[in-house]
Amino acid sequence: MKGNKEKSASFFQSSNGINTVALLYYAQLSADVEAASKVEHYAELILDSVSRCFGDKSEDELLYGNAGYLYCLLKIAPHVQEEQILGTMQKVCEDLIAIGTEKGSDDGILLYQFRREGGKFYFGGAHGLIGILYMLLCCWKLHLPSLSEQSDIIKATLDFLVKIQLDSGNFPSSFGKSKDSLLHFCHGAPGAIPLMLLAHELYDDDKYLKSALKAGEKIWKRGILLKGFGLCHGTSGNAYFLHSIYRATGDIKWQYRAFKLALATTDADIQEMIALYADASRQEVGMPDTPYSLMEGSAGHTIMLADMIMSDTQSPLFPGYEI
Repeated sequence: MKGNKEKSASFFQSSNGINTVALLYYAQLSADVEAASKVEHYAELILDSVSRCFGDKSEDELLYGNAGYLYCLLKIAPHVQEEQILGTMQKVCEDLIAIGTEKGSDDGILLYQFRREGGKFYFGGAHGLIGILYMLLCCWKLHLPSLSEQSDIIKATLDFLVKIQLDSGNFPSSFGKSKDSLLHFCHGAPGAIPLMLLAHELYDDDKYLKSALKAGEKIWKRGILLKGFGLCHGTSGNAYFLHSIYRATGDIKWQYRAFKLALATTDADIQEMIALYADASRQEVGMPDTPYSLMEGSAGHTIMLADMIMSDTQSPLFPGYEI
């Protein structure tokens, strides 16, 4: 990109999102020589953007920052040579671990501050600890040495999250908060489900599975959101995470619940309630500020419905997050 002034390297907030999708598309045409060169081209663009992950202006979280860059690397990893990508992944993970250790040193856990300085210590999938920790665990699954060496602090942080989970199954939005209010990907229980399911797989500890199930029960009770049908803070995102539990447990109850939540987004009465909902943070009543976008608007809603329809032949994964 000529004259590139991007500050982030994340999937959602930089050209890496487009480059990652393009690489995955051409990777499906692997028998094509031209397609193979395209894969190499987009991999080079993504790997070259690692320079934006370091420095005073870089961020840590999934949406704006380096955890979101790790998502790009994890998605393209099966399609590029191992030596091309593991070193880059290692550097970013080491940086995230160092920053999280520094911020959470008094508590012996990893913590991350929004905007690094002066912001809140968020816990959510998009903006905080849950999303960052999930990306680190996904990288750990690839046996990165830097993460194996940090196993104790990673597990201590997971245990901390289990401890602060509210009795309702939800998670507070930030450090020091105990209010059970927000229940969507960016803040609350939904984003924690893939993290706890992966922690259960890697550590073989049932408390993480119990945490995921507890979060799922909360979504089932309160997962239809008046903010709309988007992925980030809408019903579509919540449907994905109920299906995550089904994939991990094989319990058809969770598949049924995911489908019911997905179908709720097509209900005329619910659509009317959402159209009349006055969200103080929006410019127009009943309308997301970016109505056609992936995270807030119809693009994410459409992808969710398509994924649920195809769920017998492929796994519905929350775009930009689940690996």
